[in-house]
Amino acid sequence: LALQRAIDQLYLNASNKGQAQARVELILEPGEYLISDTIYLPPFTTIRGAGADKTIINAGNHVAFETVNETSTPGVYAADSVSTSLNQPRNISIMGLTINSTNTAFELKSCKESTFKDLILSGSYSLGDPVSGTSDAIRMTCLSTSVSSNSNTFDNVVIKNFVTGVKSDNDIKDNIWKSCEFNNLWQGFSFGLQTILGTSGMLTGPINNNIVNSKFDNIYIHAIHIKTGTDNVSENNKFYSVGNHGGSAMLSQQSIIKFESIKNASINDWFQRSEDLGYNETYKNWVADWPEVEGPTITDFETTHE
Repeated sequence: LALQRAIDQLYLNASNKGQAQARVELILEPGEYLISDTIYLPPFTTIRGAGADKTIINAGNHVAFETVNETSTPGVYAADSVSTSLNQPRNISIMGLTINSTNTAFELKSCKESTFKDLILSGSYSLGDPVSGTSDAIRMTCLSTSVSSNSNTFDNVVIKNFVTGVKSDNDIKDNIWKSCEFNNLWQGFSFGLQTILGTSGMLTGPINNNIVNSKFDNIYIHAIHIKTGTDNVSENNKFYSVGNHGGSAMLSQQSIIKFESIKNASINDWFQRSEDLGYNETYKNWVADWPEVEGPTITDFETTHE
């Protein structure tokens, strides 16, 4: 209640909501903060902690943070159904925190032009656990193609111990994940697996999203799986134990990146599986050679192989 009250007073105060006077920082000092319900983030919310593993938010089985639009008032948070391109969640900055949740860390609804930096998002999933559909570190939705979750930046974000790292079935676009780490997940990115083309907010699926200079390790199935959506790019990423069901390349069961739709790309990515199955005598015979990148794509490894 105290944290939500502070956010409401700073960013939903009727006297200055949306104006420059309300564009201030809420600073959370080092320590552990136990929250017993979801914290709602209106436009221009800026929360700065003392750093990952210094300022720690313990959310239990709740969604930790959810974005809401500008028509919200203190204690009454508007549904995404009344969002427009003028009032939608935007210009939100969250930095310097660890967020622990067995549910979802960020529920980003029609959120645009926001920054999430220097964060650790930690769940309770372990490799081989039964899969729950609600344990997603970041879930991104949008009301429509024009009122979209777009142009958000995730910089130096560590995501670990969730079923899914980042999930979206909607028309999100132009988002970037850079210098991030994805560890101990069932799957890394899940884009468009349940998209129903033709419905509101699902005309294209995720498009023009970029994952760059990031690391994936101990991912049970695919690191990146795109069923619906185009022009998404994985570039300069490193993939270690991925698609091996928690084991070595001897137990490979899936491709590392799986594209089911056209016009997605893997550029200059590095795969431990290439090294293991290509050069290590241990894996020479009787090991299934699942591809690094599966589906309709032109992939450039930018390295020579012998």
